[in-house]
Amino acid sequence: MIDLFKTTPSIVDIASIFVNSLHVKISRSTLQKEIEEHPFYPSLLSISEVLSSFGIKNVTAKFDLNKIPDIPVPFLIQMKGEDRGGNFFSVVRKSDENSVEYYEPDSRKWKIEDRPIFREKCTGVVLRAQTRGNSGEKNYVKEIKKENQALYFQYFAAFILPAILLFQGVIGFIQIGSPIIIPFLLSILLLAGSLISFLLVWHDIDHFNPATQAICSAGKKVNCNAILDSSGGKIFGIKWSIIGFSYFLGSLIFILTGGLNNLQPLTMVWGLNLVATLYVFYSVYYQWKVAKTWCPLCLTVQLILVLITLAGFVAGWYTTIDFNIPSLIQLLTSFVIPFIGASMLYSAFIKAKENRKGKLEFQRSKRNPDVLNQNLAQQKTITEDLDGLGIVLGNPLSANKIVKVCNPYCGPCASVHDSIKELLSNSDDLSIQIIFTASNENNDIRALPVRHLLALYEKGDVNIEQALEDWYHADIKDYPVFASKYPLSDDMLSRQNQKIDSMRDWSNKTDISFTPTFFVNGHQLPPDYTISDLKYYFMD
Repeated sequence: MIDLFKTTPSIVDIASIFVNSLHVKISRSTLQKEIEEHPFYPSLLSISEVLSSFGIKNVTAKFDLNKIPDIPVPFLIQMKGEDRGGNFFSVVRKSDENSVEYYEPDSRKWKIEDRPIFREKCTGVVLRAQTRGNSGEKNYVKEIKKENQALYFQYFAAFILPAILLFQGVIGFIQIGSPIIIPFLLSILLLAGSLISFLLVWHDIDHFNPATQAICSAGKKVNCNAILDSSGGKIFGIKWSIIGFSYFLGSLIFILTGGLNNLQPLTMVWGLNLVATLYVFYSVYYQWKVAKTWCPLCLTVQLILVLITLAGFVAGWYTTIDFNIPSLIQLLTSFVIPFIGASMLYSAFIKAKENRKGKLEFQRSKRNPDVLNQNLAQQKTITEDLDGLGIVLGNPLSANKIVKVCNPYCGPCASVHDSIKELLSNSDDLSIQIIFTASNENNDIRALPVRHLLALYEKGDVNIEQALEDWYHADIKDYPVFASKYPLSDDMLSRQNQKIDSMRDWSNKTDISFTPTFFVNGHQLPPDYTISDLKYYFMD
């Protein structure tokens, strides 16, 4: 049996690269959400079924390694991963008789390998895909706009301080010339310290962050986690990473507020740094003698502290240190603000990470077919006959059947219509029977569109799925406009009254209390489920 269930944390990255290679428009955020919420994440099966849900036909098989050049590119392939704890996936975008070009996840680069060498590295398990005209994400433009907005904000946040620093450096050089060089270099060191400390904070939050993982696992004697998670990684219960970030950023804010050509804030920060340099001896000793492993990011922070101290000696600031109460209050404020902000954000991110983990596990559990079957078995069942009622979409002879009880003017009923279409497009063994809750009473406005839809379905020469889409997708549910698009005789419409009465009687006997109500293979869909949770349940 082919093992499709082993992979690495980069599965979303690989899937995104594969989708881009296929030239299909699916935003990374949507792809990540769908793959991570799949009941069999992380696995090749999760990628396969998510691709299918976006209209990308695919098939997985184990190929003879000698026939890899014959497989149309691009394709996903499983690679051997003895040295990384399990097999992983890659994307092949070029292949010929002599070489193969594939994506190497560790280096995050495309790599060209001779065929014999590549053959030794892969298992032969391949996922091939074929796109169609409707392949892709329906809300791609909206989702990619949200991603870009978030990216622009990150760029702004990342470059605002360097821009201010550069501006002050240029102004200072114009005003006083070369004496601004050491203060400018000091500020650059503080900015670098802020960045490295931020990476340490982020690594504390997420040990699998690719920005830090490559640095923190670069050798046998390198292990940032062992340092950051140890008792030595805290003081009075506070992470050293947060203290370091607050120290460097607070110092930089204090200097930029006073101006690079203002000697007092420079000497105050340098004087404080003399005291902070004592931490270098503690940290190096702890890593060397106690933990017996090294944290490259921590060592970089200590190097910055030493360089700042040397810069002050070169500038001769040890003779001009000037502390006064107003400046000390301002300096303390500069430290407190980033400390409070970093502490709050750290707690918020940890909580959000835990909540996200719980939500993903809940979503995967919900979408697991075995769990869904157990939950369905505990719900209300259909006891009344449905033959001849409503509108049936899909394969009427299918083994899998969904019943949707709805109101033509119900907003939630309209919003799930696309999900119903998606279910039908992904399975040939599924039917969806639509039951309307309208009545023939004179004041029931629901009867008009229901009567019309039933008549169109009976007539049979109109695409009923398109008619349903036209009704549900309309911004304003205007029956005269809809009726003018699909004209019918009064006799045809009046013949539907008995059908409306039958559906109304069925709804009353089944005790339908809200719309939309769904039944899956005779059992009511549990309250915690939505129709979109069934996307992998019926997938062929």
